[in-house]
Amino acid sequence: MDYSGYTLTSCPGCQKPVSFASPYTHLVVCTCGTVVERSAEGTFNEKPIGVLLHKHSFIQPGSAGEWESKKFTVLGRCFCWFDENVFNYWTIEWADKTIGWLGEGYGLFFIMQPVKAAKYISTASLDAYQTGSRYEIEINQELLLEKKQRTLSWEMEGEIFMPWQPSQLRFFDFAGTSGKRITIVDFKDNQAQYFEVTPVSFSALQMRQLRQKDDTRRRFSCNKCNSEIQITAFPLTQSAACTSCGSTYSFQSGIDFKKDGSPLPASGLAIETGSTGDLNGITFRVVGFTEKEEKNSGHSRWREYTLYNEQEGFVYLSEYDGHWILLKETASCPVLFNQNEKEFTFDGTRFDLFNSYTYKIREAKGEFAFNIFDNENTMCREFIAPPFIWIQEKDKAEGIRWFKGQHISPADIRHAFKEAILPRRVGVGAVQPGSINRKKLMLATLVGLALVLITHLLTTMNNKEQQLFFTKFKIPDSTNVVNAVTEKYILDKRRSNLKLVVSANVMNAWFELDATLVNAVTGKEYNLQQGVEYYYGVSGGESWNEGSQNENAYFKRIPAGTYFLQLQGTADPGLGGVKDFYVEGIYDVTSNRNLWFALLLFSLWPAIAFFYSQYQEGERWRNSPYSKYHEED
Repeated sequence: MDYSGYTLTSCPGCQKPVSFASPYTHLVVCTCGTVVERSAEGTFNEKPIGVLLHKHSFIQPGSAGEWESKKFTVLGRCFCWFDENVFNYWTIEWADKTIGWLGEGYGLFFIMQPVKAAKYISTASLDAYQTGSRYEIEINQELLLEKKQRTLSWEMEGEIFMPWQPSQLRFFDFAGTSGKRITIVDFKDNQAQYFEVTPVSFSALQMRQLRQKDDTRRRFSCNKCNSEIQITAFPLTQSAACTSCGSTYSFQSGIDFKKDGSPLPASGLAIETGSTGDLNGITFRVVGFTEKEEKNSGHSRWREYTLYNEQEGFVYLSEYDGHWILLKETASCPVLFNQNEKEFTFDGTRFDLFNSYTYKIREAKGEFAFNIFDNENTMCREFIAPPFIWIQEKDKAEGIRWFKGQHISPADIRHAFKEAILPRRVGVGAVQPGSINRKKLMLATLVGLALVLITHLLTTMNNKEQQLFFTKFKIPDSTNVVNAVTEKYILDKRRSNLKLVVSANVMNAWFELDATLVNAVTGKEYNLQQGVEYYYGVSGGESWNEGSQNENAYFKRIPAGTYFLQLQGTADPGLGGVKDFYVEGIYDVTSNRNLWFALLLFSLWPAIAFFYSQYQEGERWRNSPYSKYHEED
């Protein structure tokens, strides 16, 4: 049959004309509600497939978009009901008339391109696959099975690509460390379609011609207190707790909400359900609240607020000890082949394992995506790189999901939710940014030290280092004091220094030099004293010594002029005293004392900041079982 253009036929139900816009689609819904199948043999048949009555999506047949400079048009969708969630698989037609799927739900979006299977995998093999395990989906390439789901039922709208149409579909989602993702849709009896999957953001799709969603709110009465329970985000919402008495409900068998477990009344909310606020320029409504508790010896409790926006889906505000994290489920996420990994690098950033736990829910109010009341065996692992966090949730039935989070300040919470009553902050939060960015601190310190060194070199490169004299003075046997006056010297720099090198052959003795630098014209004097002493001996069978036979002294900041030196040397009068001494005068020398002082002063604040940062990190990790800062007693 020629599929080069539109295919037109008569609807088996109403006999009106019905057309297929794409040569590659298989099912279309007539205006009368009949689903028409186009078979590979070119026949047209009526199919008993459910048709969507409620348009609970802002995307619609006829919506258009663009991805990686390729334009597409939305033709229709397969709407899948799973055990604890729902998901849309939109059929899209590219500008070159090829077909793909656009996965959409809960604020997640995927471009799904149909591809030929690189390796044959039987239905029986897929049945045996376990989530969290690796399998060779492509030749010589293993991928991790993150999730496998079977539909309870599915419905359609518009025109879709669906090679086979069983009553139930099975989806197997695989991911590799290289970023490759493959979804296998298993229809029946080894009939499967492979899709190469790319997670995308809604903004990246540049979609237009969207529709206003139908009002799909559900209402029912609480079995315990008879209060009305309103579900805002149905069918995305799959569980709820009565806002009056805390009775819990879950959407079961794809039919209706039924009571699920004991009541979990909530109190003391910082942000009330029903509140609306803007976060990052997006308006969210608070639809749910839970208090959770770790099922371990620590029994840590934290509070979680579920927020909803039609296009963004669900996000979560998590609060512990007054510290807040904004979280969202994300498909562009890490892939860990080894579930015992304690660190990984993602997008160039290293994340360290901070906590792992299972939890139970102590309080609940409002509505929630998925059934949150059956997750007591869900293993959660938190990896941090402040101010960011990745949380992995792994459940045998529900597979692996990742939530990316970021610290959000109490000020931002108060700005978004004006009526919020926030708890006091205690300690250092898991992803609270440090007061100092240590990488930037290190870089700034190195740059600063380099500038100090360069400045020192530039200011001292023209120093003369001129020797004015080197004189030996004898001390007569009759006395231990000698006086001397040097000749006159011209010091010609506007302001400089004069270094005296004093040497005396002291052995278990001392020598002291008093020097006065006199301006021969003005008579202004500059004085200094410098001692020289050296002692040695044997104590406890070990030799020791202290002091030196050479010392340096400086006249500093000496103005230009003509000068002479008055010297008085005093020797130790004891036995073995000094018989002579040497004095060397060097003009305009380079002194490193100021350099070391500047380096020390410049390094003081970075050192204080670094140690305070270390303290903060220690406080951050204090309650973590994976802390590198604290050892168990």
